[in-house]
Amino acid sequence: MVNKRICAMLCALLLALMLPACALGDYSMPVKDGDLSVYEGLDKNVKNILLIGTDTRENEMASGRADTMMICSINQTTGVVNVISLARDTWVTMGDNGHENKLNAAHSFGGPNLLMQTINRTYNLNIENYVTVNFYGICDIVDTMGGVTIRLEESEPWAINTTVEESYGDYGDTPIQRIPSDATEARLCGAQALAYARIRKLDNDFGRQARQRKLLMAMAREVVNSSIPQMISLATTCFDYVSTNMSLFDIIGLATKMMTTGISDIRMYAYPEEGEFKYDSSDGTSKLIIDPAYGINKIHGIIYPNSTSY
Repeated sequence: MVNKRICAMLCALLLALMLPACALGDYSMPVKDGDLSVYEGLDKNVKNILLIGTDTRENEMASGRADTMMICSINQTTGVVNVISLARDTWVTMGDNGHENKLNAAHSFGGPNLLMQTINRTYNLNIENYVTVNFYGICDIVDTMGGVTIRLEESEPWAINTTVEESYGDYGDTPIQRIPSDATEARLCGAQALAYARIRKLDNDFGRQARQRKLLMAMAREVVNSSIPQMISLATTCFDYVSTNMSLFDIIGLATKMMTTGISDIRMYAYPEEGEFKYDSSDGTSKLIIDPAYGINKIHGIIYPNSTSY
């Protein structure tokens, strides 16, 4: 246990020292005066962080639409970590002029700040920190881990193999072993993990979100089981692909608290799920229409199960 705590603390320290915050972009809808519209009165022992996955090949993580958005909610009292995927096509109001668009467009118009503000306003939350990951960095990150083990559903081996073979030049010249078509579990290399996270042909965006959550869990398991040298190597690899506005003090403080409490459980959710939205494309734009009040109750019920402060 002591060694694991030392490893986690060292990894947090390295990341805090090495991760730069995203530079401010030339946005069309910048957040005024840093106003993130933080909802007051929520449990201070729960830390909410926005995880953003970008789909750019370059290191321009402050721009472009957010490919993946997850609320990572850490209960520093119970040790429970809740991760909630937010659908990209959720139709929301953003900014101060009543502009309506898909949730993931907020990142393009105003970077992480506008995205956090929009989520806070939509779901009565208090998110002030974000961590952005360039999805194309998953290849190098997973390879540094030595791969990840994933349980596979029917047709997923075929989808992974097809994607990797179609994009072979993007992953270098090293031959990548095909996954047997009937495999129910496989050790994925970086290229295969990225292909897995991006599968969309088999179902829909909800299936894609579920796969991304499974990959995140698999990567977390690898980190927990890593040695100190492996964690140092991992932190170095993450430098080019991860960005955050969390300070050294924030990260070390949170890591210290979690080392004391311990992580009792990690729970994965998606919002909205099937049956919790109305699909609309009447104006030519595919979008998910949600009931704001229902969304607030659903998300707060997950993050703050014993509170009625929202």
